[in-house]
Amino acid sequence: MSATLINMVLSDTLRVHALHLDKEHREGGGLSEAQCGQLARELHVLADLARNTEQELYVHRLDKAQREGCEILEDEATRKLRQMLADPDGKIVRPDFKGGKA
Repeated sequence: MSATLINMVLSDTLRVHALHLDKEHREGGGLSEAQCGQLARELHVLADLARNTEQELYVHRLDKAQREGCEILEDEATRKLRQMLADPDGKIVRPDFKGGKA
Protein backbone atom coordinates (compact mmCIF):
# COMPACT_ATOMS: atom_id res chain seq x y z
CA MET A 1 0.00 0.00 0.00
CA SER A 2 1.45 3.39 -0.96
CA ALA A 3 2.17 6.06 1.66
CA THR A 4 -0.37 8.42 0.06
CA LEU A 5 -3.10 5.77 0.21
CA ILE A 6 -2.24 4.97 3.83
CA ASN A 7 -2.37 8.66 4.76
CA MET A 8 -5.71 9.07 2.99
CA VAL A 9 -7.14 6.03 4.74
CA LEU A 10 -5.85 7.28 8.07
CA SER A 11 -7.06 10.86 7.71
CA ASP A 12 -10.38 9.88 6.13
CA THR A 13 -11.14 7.30 8.80
CA LEU A 14 -10.27 9.74 11.58
CA ARG A 15 -12.53 12.35 9.94
CA VAL A 16 -15.42 9.87 9.74
CA HIS A 17 -15.03 9.04 13.44
CA ALA A 18 -14.86 12.73 14.35
CA LEU A 19 -18.02 13.49 12.37
CA HIS A 20 -19.80 10.53 13.94
CA LEU A 21 -18.84 11.61 17.46
CA ASP A 22 -19.84 15.22 16.73
CA LYS A 23 -23.22 14.08 15.43
CA GLU A 24 -23.83 11.92 18.51
CA HIS A 25 -22.88 14.85 20.75
CA ARG A 26 -25.19 17.35 18.95
CA GLU A 27 -28.13 14.96 19.00
CA GLY A 28 -27.66 14.38 22.70
CA GLY A 29 -27.24 10.69 22.23
CA GLY A 30 -24.32 8.72 23.42
CA LEU A 31 -22.38 5.80 22.20
CA SER A 32 -23.36 2.38 23.41
CA GLU A 33 -20.83 0.24 25.22
CA ALA A 34 -20.37 -1.84 22.08
CA GLN A 35 -19.87 1.28 19.95
CA CYS A 36 -17.30 2.64 22.42
CA GLY A 37 -15.41 -0.65 22.35
CA GLN A 38 -15.43 -0.75 18.55
CA LEU A 39 -14.30 2.87 18.35
CA ALA A 40 -11.47 2.23 20.82
CA ARG A 41 -10.26 -0.78 18.79
CA GLU A 42 -10.35 1.20 15.55
CA LEU A 43 -8.49 4.12 17.15
CA HIS A 44 -5.77 1.73 18.34
CA VAL A 45 -5.37 0.41 14.77
CA LEU A 46 -5.28 3.97 13.43
CA ALA A 47 -2.66 4.92 16.04
CA ASP A 48 -0.52 1.98 14.90
CA LEU A 49 -0.96 3.07 11.29
CA ALA A 50 0.04 6.63 12.18
CA ARG A 51 3.13 5.36 14.04
CA ASN A 52 4.17 3.25 11.05
CA THR A 53 3.73 6.23 8.72
CA GLU A 54 5.76 8.47 11.06
CA GLN A 55 8.57 5.91 11.22
CA GLU A 56 8.62 5.53 7.44
CA LEU A 57 8.81 9.30 7.02
CA TYR A 58 11.60 9.44 9.60
CA VAL A 59 13.61 6.85 7.66
CA HIS A 60 13.15 8.79 4.41
CA ARG A 61 14.25 12.01 6.10
CA LEU A 62 17.34 10.32 7.55
CA ASP A 63 18.20 8.90 4.13
CA LYS A 64 17.85 12.30 2.49
CA ALA A 65 19.94 13.98 5.20
CA GLN A 66 22.62 11.29 4.83
CA ARG A 67 22.76 11.76 1.06
CA GLU A 68 22.95 15.54 1.39
CA GLY A 69 25.57 15.20 4.13
CA CYS A 70 27.72 12.99 1.92
CA GLU A 71 27.54 15.53 -0.90
CA ILE A 72 28.56 18.36 1.43
CA LEU A 73 31.39 16.28 2.89
CA GLU A 74 32.64 15.31 -0.57
CA ASP A 75 32.58 18.93 -1.75
CA GLU A 76 34.50 20.06 1.34
CA ALA A 77 37.07 17.27 0.97
CA THR A 78 37.60 18.19 -2.69
CA ARG A 79 38.05 21.85 -1.79
CA LYS A 80 40.58 21.02 0.93
CA LEU A 81 42.50 18.67 -1.36
CA ARG A 82 42.75 21.39 -4.01
CA GLN A 83 44.08 23.76 -1.34
CA MET A 84 46.68 21.21 -0.30
CA LEU A 85 47.85 20.58 -3.88
CA ALA A 86 48.33 24.22 -4.85
CA ASP A 87 51.00 26.15 -2.99
CA PRO A 88 50.78 29.93 -2.34
CA ASP A 89 52.95 30.72 -5.37
CA GLY A 90 50.44 29.06 -7.65
CA LYS A 91 52.61 26.05 -8.39
CA ILE A 92 51.00 22.64 -8.31
CA VAL A 93 52.55 20.25 -5.83
CA ARG A 94 52.23 16.68 -7.00
CA PRO A 95 52.56 14.15 -4.20
CA ASP A 96 55.08 11.38 -4.87
CA PHE A 97 53.87 8.22 -3.19
CA LYS A 98 56.57 6.06 -4.83
CA GLY A 99 59.30 7.35 -2.57
CA GLY A 100 61.37 8.94 -5.34
CA LYS A 101 63.48 12.05 -4.90
CA ALA A 102 62.10 15.40 -5.97
